[in-house]
Amino acid sequence: MKNGTVVGVMGVLLGIFLICVQPRAWGHEIRYRLTDLGAINGSDSRALGINNTGTVVGWAYQGGEINHAYISDGAGDQVRSIHQFGHTSVAQGISERGIAVGHTVLDGGEIRATRWNTATNSQELIGPDNIHSRGFSVSENGFIAGQFLSANGWRAFRHQDSGGNQQFENLGTLGGNMSTALSVNESGTVVGYSLASSASPGDWIERAFVWTPIQGMHDLGTLGGPHSRALSINNHGDIVGQAWNSDNRP
Repeated sequence: MKNGTVVGVMGVLLGIFLICVQPRAWGHEIRYRLTDLGAINGSDSRALGINNTGTVVGWAYQGGEINHAYISDGAGDQVRSIHQFGHTSVAQGISERGIAVGHTVLDGGEIRATRWNTATNSQELIGPDNIHSRGFSVSENGFIAGQFLSANGWRAFRHQDSGGNQQFENLGTLGGNMSTALSVNESGTVVGYSLASSASPGDWIERAFVWTPIQGMHDLGTLGGPHSRALSINNHGDIVGQAWNSDNRP
Protein backbone atom coordinates (compact mmCIF):
# COMPACT_ATOMS: atom_id res chain seq x y z
CA MET A 1 0.00 0.00 0.00
CA LYS A 2 1.32 3.44 -0.92
CA ASN A 3 0.29 7.03 -0.13
CA GLY A 4 -2.39 5.81 2.23
CA THR A 5 -4.63 4.26 -0.42
CA VAL A 6 -7.20 1.91 1.08
CA VAL A 7 -9.45 -0.53 -0.74
CA GLY A 8 -12.57 -2.29 0.49
CA VAL A 9 -16.24 -3.17 0.08
CA MET A 10 -19.35 -1.01 0.45
CA GLY A 11 -21.99 -3.62 -0.25
CA VAL A 12 -24.27 -4.81 -3.02
CA LEU A 13 -25.70 -1.48 -4.15
CA LEU A 14 -22.63 0.72 -3.93
CA GLY A 15 -20.21 -1.90 -5.20
CA ILE A 16 -16.46 -1.47 -4.80
CA PHE A 17 -14.72 1.69 -3.76
CA LEU A 18 -11.27 3.20 -3.52
CA ILE A 19 -10.24 5.56 -0.72
CA CYS A 20 -7.38 7.89 -1.56
CA VAL A 21 -5.64 9.63 1.30
CA GLN A 22 -4.12 13.05 0.77
CA PRO A 23 -1.18 13.10 3.24
CA ARG A 24 -0.73 16.11 5.51
CA ALA A 25 2.01 17.10 7.94
CA TRP A 26 1.93 15.41 11.35
CA GLY A 27 -0.87 16.81 13.49
CA HIS A 28 -2.91 18.06 10.53
CA GLU A 29 -6.13 16.68 9.16
CA ILE A 30 -5.98 13.66 6.82
CA ARG A 31 -8.52 13.89 4.04
CA TYR A 32 -10.12 10.93 2.28
CA ARG A 33 -11.76 10.68 -1.10
CA LEU A 34 -14.12 7.79 -1.85
CA THR A 35 -14.26 6.61 -5.48
CA ASP A 36 -16.98 4.26 -6.73
CA LEU A 37 -15.29 1.86 -9.17
CA GLY A 38 -18.62 0.53 -10.41
CA ALA A 39 -19.48 -2.99 -11.55
CA ILE A 40 -19.66 -4.91 -14.81
CA ASN A 41 -23.43 -5.26 -15.02
CA GLY A 42 -24.45 -2.60 -12.50
CA SER A 43 -24.88 -5.09 -9.66
CA ASP A 44 -22.50 -6.41 -6.99
CA SER A 45 -18.70 -6.14 -7.02
CA ARG A 46 -15.94 -6.44 -4.44
CA ALA A 47 -12.39 -5.13 -4.26
CA LEU A 48 -9.91 -7.59 -2.72
CA GLY A 49 -6.42 -6.37 -3.63
CA ILE A 50 -4.48 -3.25 -4.60
CA ASN A 51 -0.87 -2.55 -5.61
CA ASN A 52 1.32 0.52 -5.14
CA THR A 53 0.20 2.03 -8.46
CA GLY A 54 -3.43 2.01 -7.32
CA THR A 55 -4.54 -0.84 -9.57
CA VAL A 56 -7.40 -2.77 -7.97
CA VAL A 57 -8.53 -6.37 -8.47
CA GLY A 58 -11.49 -8.36 -7.19
CA TRP A 59 -14.66 -9.88 -8.58
CA ALA A 60 -17.83 -8.59 -10.17
CA TYR A 61 -21.20 -10.34 -10.32
CA GLN A 62 -22.34 -11.56 -13.75
CA GLY A 63 -25.75 -13.03 -12.91
CA GLY A 64 -26.89 -16.42 -11.70
CA GLU A 65 -24.04 -17.89 -9.65
CA ILE A 66 -21.28 -16.43 -11.83
CA ASN A 67 -18.58 -13.93 -10.80
CA HIS A 68 -15.72 -12.73 -12.99
CA ALA A 69 -12.29 -11.51 -11.93
CA TYR A 70 -11.76 -7.84 -12.80
CA ILE A 71 -9.16 -5.08 -12.84
CA SER A 72 -9.51 -1.31 -12.42
CA ASP A 73 -6.79 1.34 -12.31
CA GLY A 74 -8.79 3.38 -9.80
CA ALA A 75 -8.32 6.59 -11.77
CA GLY A 76 -11.39 6.73 -13.92
CA ASP A 77 -11.00 3.23 -15.38
CA GLN A 78 -14.11 1.36 -14.34
CA VAL A 79 -14.18 -2.38 -13.66
CA ARG A 80 -12.87 -4.45 -16.59
CA SER A 81 -13.22 -8.24 -16.70
CA ILE A 82 -10.02 -10.29 -17.01
CA HIS A 83 -11.92 -13.60 -17.01
CA GLN A 84 -11.24 -15.68 -20.12
CA PHE A 85 -12.30 -19.27 -19.44
CA GLY A 86 -14.01 -21.40 -16.82
CA HIS A 87 -17.31 -20.91 -15.01
CA THR A 88 -16.39 -18.21 -12.50
CA SER A 89 -13.24 -16.48 -11.23
CA VAL A 90 -11.92 -14.27 -8.42
CA ALA A 91 -8.76 -12.11 -8.36
CA GLN A 92 -7.27 -11.71 -4.87
CA GLY A 93 -3.97 -9.85 -5.29
CA ILE A 94 -1.84 -7.97 -7.83
CA SER A 95 1.83 -7.01 -8.15
CA GLU A 96 3.28 -3.72 -9.40
CA ARG A 97 4.01 -5.45 -12.71
CA GLY A 98 0.32 -6.16 -13.22
CA ILE A 99 0.40 -9.88 -12.40
CA ALA A 100 -2.83 -10.81 -10.63
CA VAL A 101 -3.58 -14.05 -8.78
CA GLY A 102 -6.72 -15.73 -7.54
CA HIS A 103 -8.69 -18.75 -8.66
CA THR A 104 -10.94 -20.01 -11.46
CA VAL A 105 -13.78 -22.50 -11.09
CA LEU A 106 -13.70 -24.64 -14.23
CA ASP A 107 -16.85 -25.88 -15.94
CA GLY A 108 -16.51 -29.26 -14.22
CA GLY A 109 -16.35 -27.63 -10.78
CA GLU A 110 -12.58 -27.92 -10.26
CA ILE A 111 -11.08 -24.91 -8.43
CA ARG A 112 -7.68 -23.92 -9.79
CA ALA A 113 -5.21 -21.27 -8.69
CA THR A 114 -4.90 -18.74 -11.51
CA ARG A 115 -2.44 -16.12 -12.67
CA TRP A 116 -3.47 -13.23 -14.94
CA ASN A 117 -0.99 -11.08 -16.86
CA THR A 118 -3.02 -7.90 -17.21
CA ALA A 119 -0.49 -6.39 -19.65
CA THR A 120 -0.94 -9.20 -22.19
CA ASN A 121 -4.52 -10.04 -21.17
CA SER A 122 -3.66 -13.71 -20.57
CA GLN A 123 -5.05 -16.17 -18.04
CA GLU A 124 -3.07 -19.22 -16.86
CA LEU A 125 -3.81 -22.03 -14.43
CA ILE A 126 -0.96 -22.86 -12.03
CA GLY A 127 -0.15 -25.84 -9.87
CA PRO A 128 -0.82 -29.58 -10.30
CA ASP A 129 -3.57 -30.71 -12.67
CA ASN A 130 -6.84 -31.98 -11.15
CA ILE A 131 -6.01 -30.48 -7.75
CA HIS A 132 -8.23 -27.85 -6.12
CA SER A 133 -6.21 -24.71 -5.34
CA ARG A 134 -6.51 -20.97 -4.73
CA GLY A 135 -4.00 -18.13 -5.07
CA PHE A 136 -4.08 -15.29 -2.52
CA SER A 137 -0.90 -13.22 -2.91
CA VAL A 138 1.83 -12.50 -5.47
CA SER A 139 5.18 -10.79 -4.91
CA GLU A 140 6.86 -8.37 -7.31
CA ASN A 141 9.32 -11.07 -8.42
CA GLY A 142 6.62 -13.68 -9.01
CA PHE A 143 6.29 -15.79 -5.85
CA ILE A 144 2.67 -16.86 -5.35
CA ALA A 145 1.13 -17.96 -2.03
CA GLY A 146 -2.11 -19.85 -1.63
CA GLN A 147 -3.79 -23.09 -0.63
CA PHE A 148 -4.32 -26.46 -2.35
CA LEU A 149 -6.28 -29.59 -1.49
CA SER A 150 -4.02 -32.57 -0.84
CA ALA A 151 -5.00 -36.13 0.06
CA ASN A 152 -4.63 -35.08 3.73
CA GLY A 153 -6.58 -31.81 3.58
CA TRP A 154 -5.93 -28.22 2.56
CA ARG A 155 -2.27 -27.18 2.59
CA ALA A 156 -0.45 -23.86 2.20
CA PHE A 157 1.69 -23.59 -0.92
CA ARG A 158 4.36 -21.38 -2.46
CA HIS A 159 4.65 -21.30 -6.24
CA GLN A 160 7.34 -19.93 -8.53
CA ASP A 161 8.51 -20.32 -12.12
CA SER A 162 12.11 -21.45 -12.46
CA GLY A 163 13.52 -21.66 -15.98
CA GLY A 164 10.07 -22.21 -17.41
CA ASN A 165 9.29 -24.98 -14.90
CA GLN A 166 6.61 -24.50 -12.27
CA GLN A 167 7.72 -25.22 -8.71
CA PHE A 168 4.77 -25.89 -6.43
CA GLU A 169 5.85 -26.31 -2.79
CA ASN A 170 3.72 -27.89 -0.06
CA LEU A 171 4.51 -25.86 3.08
CA GLY A 172 3.01 -28.38 5.51
CA THR A 173 1.17 -27.58 8.76
CA LEU A 174 1.81 -26.94 12.44
CA GLY A 175 0.54 -30.40 13.31
CA GLY A 176 -3.10 -30.07 12.28
CA ASN A 177 -4.81 -31.06 9.04
CA MET A 178 -5.13 -27.62 7.40
CA SER A 179 -2.99 -24.62 6.50
CA THR A 180 -3.30 -21.67 4.15
CA ALA A 181 -0.74 -19.13 2.91
CA LEU A 182 -2.09 -15.60 2.66
CA SER A 183 0.93 -13.42 1.80
CA VAL A 184 4.44 -13.70 0.36
CA ASN A 185 7.23 -11.13 0.00
CA GLU A 186 10.08 -10.78 -2.49
CA SER A 187 12.44 -12.96 -0.44
CA GLY A 188 9.92 -15.80 -0.70
CA THR A 189 8.94 -15.68 2.98
CA VAL A 190 5.33 -16.77 3.44
CA VAL A 191 2.81 -16.10 6.22
CA GLY A 192 -0.66 -17.45 6.95
CA TYR A 193 -2.26 -19.73 9.49
CA SER A 194 -2.46 -23.42 10.25
CA LEU A 195 -4.40 -25.75 12.47
CA ALA A 196 -2.13 -26.80 15.31
CA SER A 197 -1.93 -30.17 17.03
CA SER A 198 -3.96 -30.23 20.23
CA ALA A 199 -4.33 -32.46 23.27
CA SER A 200 -8.05 -33.00 22.70
CA PRO A 201 -9.25 -34.58 19.43
CA GLY A 202 -11.61 -32.29 17.56
CA ASP A 203 -10.17 -29.05 18.97
CA TRP A 204 -9.88 -26.29 16.36
CA ILE A 205 -6.78 -24.24 17.17
CA GLU A 206 -5.54 -21.79 14.52
CA ARG A 207 -2.00 -20.47 14.75
CA ALA A 208 -0.26 -17.78 12.72
CA PHE A 209 2.86 -19.00 10.96
CA VAL A 210 5.86 -17.69 9.06
CA TRP A 211 7.58 -20.00 6.57
CA THR A 212 11.07 -19.67 5.08
CA PRO A 213 12.93 -22.10 2.80
CA ILE A 214 15.62 -22.59 5.46
CA GLN A 215 13.59 -22.76 8.68
CA GLY A 216 10.31 -24.11 7.35
CA MET A 217 7.07 -23.30 9.18
CA HIS A 218 7.28 -21.51 12.53
CA ASP A 219 4.43 -20.84 15.00
CA LEU A 220 4.19 -17.09 15.75
CA GLY A 221 2.20 -17.66 18.94
CA THR A 222 -0.73 -15.65 20.34
CA LEU A 223 -1.45 -12.85 22.83
CA GLY A 224 -2.41 -15.35 25.51
CA GLY A 225 -5.45 -16.86 23.81
CA PRO A 226 -5.81 -19.96 21.64
CA HIS A 227 -5.83 -18.53 18.10
CA SER A 228 -3.88 -16.27 15.75
CA ARG A 229 -3.59 -15.55 12.02
CA ALA A 230 -0.83 -13.85 10.03
CA LEU A 231 -2.43 -11.87 7.22
CA SER A 232 0.34 -9.97 5.44
CA ILE A 233 4.14 -9.56 5.27
CA ASN A 234 6.17 -6.77 3.66
CA ASN A 235 9.63 -6.86 2.10
CA HIS A 236 11.23 -5.85 5.42
CA GLY A 237 9.80 -8.97 7.07
CA ASP A 238 7.22 -7.09 9.17
CA ILE A 239 4.09 -9.19 9.71
CA VAL A 240 0.56 -8.12 10.62
CA GLY A 241 -2.39 -10.25 11.62
CA GLN A 242 -4.84 -11.09 14.35
CA ALA A 243 -4.39 -12.85 17.70
CA TRP A 244 -6.67 -13.77 20.59
CA ASN A 245 -5.80 -12.47 24.07
CA SER A 246 -6.09 -14.15 27.46
CA ASP A 247 -9.77 -13.15 27.63
CA ASN A 248 -10.28 -15.23 24.47
CA ARG A 249 -10.99 -12.13 22.40
CA PRO A 250 -9.40 -11.32 19.03
